[in-house]
Amino acid sequence: MKMIGMFVAAAVAAAGIAAPASSAIVLGTLSGGNLFTRGGAFVLTDAAITPVVGTNAVNTFNVYGLNEQRVTLASNLIIAANPIPPGTVPVTISAGTTVESHLVFVDPAVGVNNNIANGTVTFSSRILGVVWRTAQLSATNALFGADGVTYTSLNGLEPSFLDAVTFSGKTLTYNFSTTPSSSDFIRVITAVPEPQTWAMLVMGFGLVGLATRRRRTAIVA
Repeated sequence: MKMIGMFVAAAVAAAGIAAPASSAIVLGTLSGGNLFTRGGAFVLTDAAITPVVGTNAVNTFNVYGLNEQRVTLASNLIIAANPIPPGTVPVTISAGTTVESHLVFVDPAVGVNNNIANGTVTFSSRILGVVWRTAQLSATNALFGADGVTYTSLNGLEPSFLDAVTFSGKTLTYNFSTTPSSSDFIRVITAVPEPQTWAMLVMGFGLVGLATRRRRTAIVA
């Protein structure tokens, strides 16, 4: 019975490990541009730090990352792949797909000219695409908005200001360029982390071992 309990405990532990976790920002950097030289940093934020998000709502030299919501899409979502902009390639995520959303933005102090911010953001799961147009950002606030955060106007990227975003795998590279009284916002859509298949294998091996032991016990008896 003790051995059976051990196998059951191992199976339960493996099942817990295999449960899907939330996608999240695991690392963000602000490594270049005059916002960096002015003392800015990458800040992982939430409703307690930035209860209001929108143009001229924050006004700092920082770049912010906000984990938003896990959503199962009720309709198709068309977002952008590389590079953003120009040459943006549309990607359609089908209705019924579960995704997670994260807002990455810079909202510099009013009156500071030629704000430049360069850096990277790494997520815990694969990036599917980016919402970068102002109209689509506004249209998806209600769907993806973080609990406790009030959203005002979100400015998207402006190609004429040399804004650029690329991504590969789990890492996004950004170049934000803003004018006074402006800001740059993007909504990064990621996949939901997949269950760890090795944990399922551990559970399977445990059950096989249990069956083998019971068979041997029966033969001895």
